[in-house]
Amino acid sequence: MPILNCTVGNCHYNKDNLCCLDSIKVEGENAKVSNDTACGSFKERSKDIYTSAVETCGCPTSTSDIDCKAVHCNYNDDCKCRAGQIQVAGPNSHECCDTECSTFTDK
Repeated sequence: MPILNCTVGNCHYNKDNLCCLDSIKVEGENAKVSNDTACGSFKERSKDIYTSAVETCGCPTSTSDIDCKAVHCNYNDDCKCRAGQIQVAGPNSHECCDTECSTFTDK
């Protein structure tokens, strides 16, 4: 399972640039560039709640199972990501379409 680094600072599941989820979904079935992908598991952190992500979803994991729909990605193997490490990005994201898998490379 890949190491999942996340720089989406306002994601509910981000803790110290790691994802607290054991698995995520990367969208972008027709993606040809990373900007065409998105983290389908993104959830914007509530501005009204100051509970840390660790309290609501556990400690950050060092690796995650990644269900990848970006079938044109070089790292996609039967809808599973086989990269050793991936980067999810999207500063100031409000919806999953504001995020991307920066590791995406077209086959």
